[in-house]
Amino acid sequence: MKKIISLTLAGVMAIAMSVSSFASSNDIQMHLSEQAPVENAASVVDGVATPNAPFEPQIDSRGRFTISFSSNQELPVYVDSDTFTITATSCRINMDVENLLPGEPLNDDNVYLTLYGPGCGLFGKRISYEIDGGSLGYTFTGLTSGAEYHFDVEMWDWVDITGSITNFGEVV
Repeated sequence: MKKIISLTLAGVMAIAMSVSSFASSNDIQMHLSEQAPVENAASVVDGVATPNAPFEPQIDSRGRFTISFSSNQELPVYVDSDTFTITATSCRINMDVENLLPGEPLNDDNVYLTLYGPGCGLFGKRISYEIDGGSLGYTFTGLTSGAEYHFDVEMWDWVDITGSITNFGEVV
């Protein structure tokens, strides 16, 4: 046992020494150069940063939300909702998905909504909504009144989504 530990430590020390000698042989040399002084260089500002808009459907107090997405993707984009509660053991999520580029071919003819929370299983309940299918909805049953839920929407193309949640409680 001592022999194994000794051999292991010898191997670790050999690697450590080769790494440290490698690092010391590749030091970066910095050189100072003369530059004409700039008057008030610290006061020159090219723009002002503003807060980023959250990229999630902000659900209003009545359970309504909108999502606008403008990009053709080779991989889907997932947009997460706010966390919310429901007031019954079921809720219906209605969505109208509009194609913003009707003359262009779609990467997929649907967007997919997955609801997560008690009663939705480990991987959530995934529902397909047709693009340009009009106002469509799905009623999720077997849920828990007062429990917290959220959903994500998987999309590929330039779409505009308006939606609503029935039996909506509040955003938490």
